[in-house]
Amino acid sequence: MKAVKSYRFIFRIMLTAIFLSTWANCLCLAADDPYENNDSMISAYSLPQMTWLSEINGWAVQSDDDWYKIQVSSQKPILLFEVHWTDTISLRLYDSTGTSILYASRGGRYDTVTGGTFYLRVTGYDEGASYDLAWNSISGDDSYEPASGQPSSTRYDLTGYENQWLSTINGPGIFADWDQYSYTAPRTGTIEIECLFTHREGNIDMLVGRYEPQITSSTTLTDNERVIFNVEEGASYWILICDDFEYGGVLGNQYDLCWRYVEEDIKDYDLYDVGESYRSFAPQTLRAGQTLDMYFSLGNNGTESTSPCSIEFYASVDTSISSSDYKLGHTGTLPSIAGGDSLACHAAEGSSFRYSPRKLLCRLDYRY
Repeated sequence: MKAVKSYRFIFRIMLTAIFLSTWANCLCLAADDPYENNDSMISAYSLPQMTWLSEINGWAVQSDDDWYKIQVSSQKPILLFEVHWTDTISLRLYDSTGTSILYASRGGRYDTVTGGTFYLRVTGYDEGASYDLAWNSISGDDSYEPASGQPSSTRYDLTGYENQWLSTINGPGIFADWDQYSYTAPRTGTIEIECLFTHREGNIDMLVGRYEPQITSSTTLTDNERVIFNVEEGASYWILICDDFEYGGVLGNQYDLCWRYVEEDIKDYDLYDVGESYRSFAPQTLRAGQTLDMYFSLGNNGTESTSPCSIEFYASVDTSISSSDYKLGHTGTLPSIAGGDSLACHAAEGSSFRYSPRKLLCRLDYRY
């Protein structure tokens, strides 16, 4: 009898545990998101083209594997997708046979050739990270991509298109990958660059630089981006249309781009050398074969913060900088200096100086 009672007691505990486990799973499922049950390819949620989950029934929750079914048209076979998340998740793209063909953390692009049925699988730590997801398909890229045989880093030259929108040159841009443009400033002045697009169709950011260093950017999470900055005659500048690491995906949305000179005065900064007590040039006079090490401090007497800038260094036979003086280089990109503030700097010339003895001079004006 004792043995029977013991077994009955154990059996009741097992039944209670099974019931509680099933009840807890039901609660977790109910607390997941409205797109459940989509835990497998067979039960995948059908996601319409260019429709964010947040526009259907709110952000999804990654508490287990989530699958989404997408139908790509044969007329628009280039598939693009993007995800926004509150914690790390991963995306994997599958074809109709269940074969994994692409992995991504924020978004991706896949040329399907003929279209068809595909599946997006969302995975993560199963800890309830929220995410938003959308996909799109397009027929092709824009007319500004590098020509066949050119490196992918080739920039489309906009030098001869001052105050002309892309749409009037050769059609709008298409953000199917990061796009690069360049131009050479025909004269010194202030330039404005505008990029027009609809944020809902995919985030776009704009970075601008001179030669290699970046000098300004516009990275809002709203429609359109705009920058305004000073340029020097004959200097070359680049424009990068991208998603500056906030989301990282592309959705193939269209954008328009234009650069123009403006009369707006943006020189609300006033850079100056803080003084001898903050400056250490070693050596102060350069000889052939010597290397260079510099410490100095820049101040800003202006009312506005500077944009990122750099300082040029020269070796000169006198106390002024001329076109015949040897340019040592520049500091690279310095961070913004707030109005009324100063910035301690350090720069070094990595290779030995190659010229006869000259004094070290630095040009402390703003350099774009």
